Amino acid sequence: AVRPPVDRIAVRTRWFDENVIMALRGDLMAVRVSLRAAGDGIELALAPAQPLNATPPASVILAGAGMDARAWRLPLPPGTAWVEVDGEAVLRVKQRDLAAARAATAAASTGQPRFPLKASSIAFVAADLAAPGWAAAAREALPPAACGQPTVVVAEGLLMYLGPAGAPAFLKEAASFSPPGSVLLAVSVTAATAAAARERARGSGLMAAWTFGCDPDPRPLFLDAGWRVVGVDTRSEMARSLPAGYEFEFPVRPLAAPRPARESLFIVAVRE
Repeated sequence: AVRPPVDRIAVRTRWFDENVIMALRGDLMAVRVSLRAAGDGIELALAPAQPLNATPPASVILAGAGMDARAWRLPLPPGTAWVEVDGEAVLRVKQRDLAAARAATAAASTGQPRFPLKASSIAFVAADLAAPGWAAAAREALPPAACGQPTVVVAEGLLMYLGPAGAPAFLKEAASFSPPGSVLLAVSVTAATAAAARERARGSGLMAAWTFGCDPDPRPLFLDAGWRVVGVDTRSEMARSLPAGYEFEFPVRPLAAPRPARESLFIVAVRE
């Protein structure tokens, strides 16, 4: 049977799924740790795999949660606390839809939920991620057993909307409540990608609001905010891991090709 091409959101979703689970199990490995200038882009050099977080995090902070359903579908380790942060209106709609779908919002729900909660607890925190204070609110929502323990911060499809001042501020605030051993999983477009997206959008659609893009080498930005980048993937690199018979919707560049200035970067960083 002919399979339709795999779209970019599916590839992104798989990357976050796998890295969240690996981080929570304490077996996240760094294999892409060396980058160097190569013409107009950045070239990867592979290094031996090494463990990143020997102490498994006790919680996940999902920033810009939207309609994300990972707390109901991922095989989370026992005891994982889950906190979702987003705007009040977004969370109101989500909680309404969760109730309509009979999705549990407590580990020990009464009745027979259609979608049991896979986390040990979940909290919904209404906050403006472009303003100070969201980290403190997320920290207060954690159960006592998770406080002071490493956490996994997820920023999927968020940074590009925060602006040139807001994105670095978000990274710094995320670091402020993340103890050593914490992991940040984020996607960021480069500045050239954001500019091209705004041009194509011509003032309408989500991409018209892409006001932030990082350099092709994101390490200085993240290090200044308190995070050490230990892994960088692109969609082309992730597409190579698709099962046999599946094709990506975009052309896949050769492994040795430099990363161009226009790219989406999937970033693993740690708090030390």
